[in-house]
Amino acid sequence: MTFGSFSLDVCLVLACVMSTVRCSDIGQSGCPCSRIPEWDLTERPPDDCHELNRTFRYTCIKGYVRTAGTSNLIKCTPGSSNWSRPTLICKPDPRGSVSNSAGECHLAPSMAAN
Repeated sequence: MTFGSFSLDVCLVLACVMSTVRCSDIGQSGCPCSRIPEWDLTERPPDDCHELNRTFRYTCIKGYVRTAGTSNLIKCTPGSSNWSRPTLICKPDPRGSVSNSAGECHLAPSMAAN
């Protein structure tokens, strides 16, 4: 064991002992929470490191809106260090155009019929 890796191990142990975060909650990346999962028809989530109990709101991509009654809010839950599952459903915005994953823009189905 080199001095550098020993000091890193000691640092991590001290951080875990002195913090409210349990060592078992810290993933290999050093973040207490796993990476925010991607969700259909939403903007890509940031790759930031997030603490336990942190919340995140998904945003539908341009040309799509949140379906009423669905939730875009997720939370990093203690114990599992995973994010809760949203009920979000993004649907084409009836007022305009939509873009696909390739960034191509075309009229929403209700607009194309007119």
